[in-house]
Amino acid sequence: MAQKNRAEAQAAALLLLRGETPLPPPPRLRALREASDLTLDALAALLGTSRPVVHAWEHGRSAPDAPFRHKLD
Repeated sequence: MAQKNRAEAQAAALLLLRGETPLPPPPRLRALREASDLTLDALAALLGTSRPVVHAWEHGRSAPDAPFRHKLD
């Protein structure tokens, strides 16, 4: 079950970065990552970015910009 949740979270993360769905609010981003048993480092690696960038998204200090969201297309 945990592996299924993790796979779903990974798919959702890719869709979010492609801009196909709006980003959830920062506290929800962290909750989704934690519920999927992903570390900041693991999610950053999955998304092709760094740990500090993901941390900033989760704390509302920044958000993925349009070029970054589309780089996975």
